[in-house]
Amino acid sequence: PPEAEAEKKSAEEALASVNKQVAAATTAYQAAEQAAKEAETAAATAMTAADNARAALVAAEKAAQIGIDKGWERSQGFVDQMIESGYEILDYTPAERAALVAHIKENVWPELAETIGQETMDKLNAN
Repeated sequence: PPEAEAEKKSAEEALASVNKQVAAATTAYQAAEQAAKEAETAAATAMTAADNARAALVAAEKAAQIGIDKGWERSQGFVDQMIESGYEILDYTPAERAALVAHIKENVWPELAETIGQETMDKLNAN
């Protein structure tokens, strides 16, 4: 009968529509899953980069401290040689040192900040 034929056609069209919706949903799900994987990879890469930057900073700080320590050792060695050669070495009193530090902070540090940037100076002062 024609009505059964119309119902069959309508059912087939509805099934085709559902199949299209399922296909679209599957495609959207796969795209979302791929985007999530890419975001996870990007996050892992960013974390690795941050970890590497932290490790480099720690290594640089250690290297700087070693350089400072060696510099002081060498300096003291030169001072000792000068004393052994008969030179008199004058040292600053705590008050003189404080005045020198205040002068440097007031007059030298602003120029240094212009060279290396205020943000870097702030980080140095924080330590």
